[in-house]
Amino acid sequence: MRRLAAELSGRSGPGKRPSSWLEPAVVYSVTPGGATDGNALCVVTWRGVETSVAYNAAYTPVISDVVLLNVQPPSLVILCRVIGSP
Repeated sequence: MRRLAAELSGRSGPGKRPSSWLEPAVVYSVTPGGATDGNALCVVTWRGVETSVAYNAAYTPVISDVVLLNVQPPSLVILCRVIGSP
């Protein structure tokens, strides 16, 4: 995870990746009450790495959902579930 964070943090600045972008991920696990605020702890598989992420309050994480992540290093946030994908 640290290697991934380091790779992502080096991609900002002029002529590089934008400071925020969207990418798909898959919900790997959901632990009810596992987050520090008492909500569900959601773990996604993103770029082959399993990592905990925050999620939009309007979304209820479900294992195997394909979701859209807002990537803004060093944070990842689930914006919504993606539907109709092949």
